[in-house]
Amino acid sequence: MRRTRKADIPELESSTVGWAKAADDFEPPQSGPGPVTSDKDHPYVPNGFGRQVTFRIADLTNPILKPWVIEKNA
Repeated sequence: MRRTRKADIPELESSTVGWAKAADDFEPPQSGPGPVTSDKDHPYVPNGFGRQVTFRIADLTNPILKPWVIEKNA
């Protein structure tokens, strides 16, 4: 059994720094199908943009979705 040294584990906690997300969308990969995004007819509007916040409605034409997912969400 290998002993873990303290230097092997990064310190992610701090009393002077906090964590915040920069965005709530996934970036597309360099190749292949990208993540499921919002339906073009129902764009997602997150909080803080001066507009009415909306829920995400998936673009069901994304090729990564399984048929049963499309059926449940259509």
